Amino acid sequence: MCFSACQGSEELEQLQEKEYTVSIMARIGKTVSGARYLQDNENAIASFSKADDIGVFMDNDSAVRWIFDGTSWTTEKSVFWKDKNEEHTFYAYYPHSGSKAESKENIKMPSLDSQNGTWENISQYDFLVASRKLSYDTDLGNVAFSGDYSFKHVLSLLKINIKGEGDMAQAVIDKIRLEGNELMTQGHYSFETNRITISETPKETLPDYSVTHHEQSGCFFLFYPERGRE
Repeated sequence: MCFSACQGSEELEQLQEKEYTVSIMARIGKTVSGARYLQDNENAIASFSKADDIGVFMDNDSAVRWIFDGTSWTTEKSVFWKDKNEEHTFYAYYPHSGSKAESKENIKMPSLDSQNGTWENISQYDFLVASRKLSYDTDLGNVAFSGDYSFKHVLSLLKINIKGEGDMAQAVIDKIRLEGNELMTQGHYSFETNRITISETPKETLPDYSVTHHEQSGCFFLFYPERGRE
């Protein structure tokens, strides 16, 4: 009898844990299917791709890595709500950097100084954030980063379209160089201030870029921090 009672208690606890499990739904901007970037349609809304990962803070807890399988977001270990009635704030960012020292005031962003301007690998330099305050009862434990709470781009995407006209129609450009004030190398983002802090000496000149990989499109694509820098 004692064994049965203990077993029943354990089953009840397991059911309660299952009921209070956190689930995640994440979108970038409006609900539109397709690749994260669509070069042929620059007005298209971006979306997450299979194997993308995000970091999610619940209040002041450590970030948990969530991975997109193409349909839903999952974690290695289940995440549970602390209670059912109180509101909690969730802070999410893409990509998950994996730094153990990470806090929501000091999130390591992708380094921008290794960009080569190609469209194929532009997504690895992107950085997006989202946040939402809600309780378990808001949506039965689901935290939906959608609508007004969708992920937003922190960086700006610069497209350089090289066109030859007149006497320059057949011209061949071997390299281009970009120069500017405080071009960022490595930055950290804070949800507290919604700003980027540059953690290394900014480079005023980005590396030379070869146009070899851009002969078909004639375009370069680069991320840069347009606003919110310190």
